[in-house]
Amino acid sequence: MDLFWRFLLAHFIADFPLQNRAIRNIKHKWYGVLLHSLIFGILCIFAIVNFGAGDFTWPYFYIPKIWLVIGILTVSHFIIDRIKYLIAARIGKETLYLFLADQVIHIGLIYLLVTWMGIIFPSRTYFRLLSLAVLAIWGLPIIIFLIKAQIKEGGTEPIAQIKEEWQRVAFFERSLLFLGLVLGTLRAYFFFVFVAIAIIIRILLKLNKDNVKIPVWEWISTVFIAAIAIILEIY
Repeated sequence: MDLFWRFLLAHFIADFPLQNRAIRNIKHKWYGVLLHSLIFGILCIFAIVNFGAGDFTWPYFYIPKIWLVIGILTVSHFIIDRIKYLIAARIGKETLYLFLADQVIHIGLIYLLVTWMGIIFPSRTYFRLLSLAVLAIWGLPIIIFLIKAQIKEGGTEPIAQIKEEWQRVAFFERSLLFLGLVLGTLRAYFFFVFVAIAIIIRILLKLNKDNVKIPVWEWISTVFIAAIAIILEIY
């Protein structure tokens, strides 16, 4: 199932870190959804690079089924996201349930198509680990944001955006956590240094500014997923 993790990583990167505010601001238009879907498709193409060969070749480019699957995934991504937005616009809000249904359909379709394709890729554990890392660092804050919005107001605006103070600090902090988590999953046990730096920066800001949020749940969730990834890699 290595190919599944490759395409899942492409999906997570497109849906979380690369679906920035600029893309979300135009996603209510069809061309915004198209741009987002094309980014996902391009990432799928890069995901089939044979990284283990040392020369970064694409030996699988000549397999028609792969191109067919990437095309289906790209088109279906556009259709699913467009339908999701139209439903959110109709009810006037995006809910946690819409978000989860969207993710389940995307991931389920990737799994079904990869299973149907039946092509065995050389196993590269870092695709699984990187998928978990992207989910932990960039996906969980969005999920937590939607959970809070669902509890308080029954949802959020149709194009959900996390409203954060100190956005640049948050981006730098997530980058440090991501680097630390990836190093941890690769058994570089000094990874905790990057996590510590991210936490110390946030605490120092809190001591000097009253409106700085301490993302406790995000930290706990990230450490939990990191621990699972490291345990899976070791055992």
